[in-house]
Amino acid sequence: MAQVDEAKMKSLEVFYENLAKKTKHSGGYYGNPLGLSRKQLVLELLDPKPGQIICDIGCGDGDLSMGLVKKVKEVHGIDISPTRVERARQRGIKAVSGDAAKTNFGSDFFDGVICSEVIEHIVDPLALMKEINRILKKGGIAVLTVPFSQEIEKTLLDVPNHDLETMDYHDIVAKYNVAGAHLNSFTEKSFIAAVKEAGLEHLDTRHTFKFDKKYKSNKLYLIVPFLKIKLRTADRLTGLENFLNRMSFKLYRKTDEKAHIIVKARK
Repeated sequence: MAQVDEAKMKSLEVFYENLAKKTKHSGGYYGNPLGLSRKQLVLELLDPKPGQIICDIGCGDGDLSMGLVKKVKEVHGIDISPTRVERARQRGIKAVSGDAAKTNFGSDFFDGVICSEVIEHIVDPLALMKEINRILKKGGIAVLTVPFSQEIEKTLLDVPNHDLETMDYHDIVAKYNVAGAHLNSFTEKSFIAAVKEAGLEHLDTRHTFKFDKKYKSNKLYLIVPFLKIKLRTADRLTGLENFLNRMSFKLYRKTDEKAHIIVKARK
C-alpha cells in the first residue's frame, strides 16, 4: 500500500472529475468486443435474480450495471466523480459520490457486488476488497475484475498535485509516461490471494482475451458500436443487444493473450 496524504487524494479526486467532465459517456468501451466480453462475463458470474439488491462499486456512468435496473429490486452505485454519479442516476441507479473503500452502505446489505476495472485505480486495493466483504450479505456474490499482469512503471502518484488538477489526461500521459491511470497490477495468483485475504471465498476465475489487431482494419466492426450507442441513448438494449454482441465477436478473432482477470467470490 502506497502512503498517500490528504492533498494527493484530493488532487486525484479533481483529476477524475475533470476527466469525467471531458467525457460525454464511457459507454464506447462496451461497444467493442473486448468490452462486451468483460461485461457479459461479469453479469453471467453475478447471476442476478429478481428481488436482489446489487451494488456497482466504481459505477461510473452506469454502463455496466444499468441493464440490471429492471431485473433486480435495486441497483446502487458509488463513484469518485459527481458528474458520473449524476449520469448513473439518470439511468435508474441509486448512485452516490464518495470513497469506494469507505462507503456509508450498511453491513451485510447487498446480495451482489460488482467492481470491474476499479481496484487497480485504488490506493489501497485490500481496503476496498474488505469493504466489499463488509457490505455483502452472507452468501452474497462479488464479481471483481482487474487488468491481467499489467506492467506499470509510473502512476498518477508520481504526478505533482498541480498538474493532476490542471492538465489534460493526454498531456499527463505524454509528460509523465503514466498510462491507464492505474496504481496497481495483479497476476491471477496475487489477485486471488488478495480476494481471500479480504475474507471472501474464491469460487471461479475467468479471463477476457485481447483481440487480433488486424481485424480493427475491417470497417464492418464500426457498425456494432454505432448501433449500440444509438440504442443506448434510449437505454433500450434488450434482446437486440445479444444479436449485436454475437455480430461483434464474429468480426474479431481471439488470441491467447489475456486482458482481464475476472474473479467470482462469495462471502
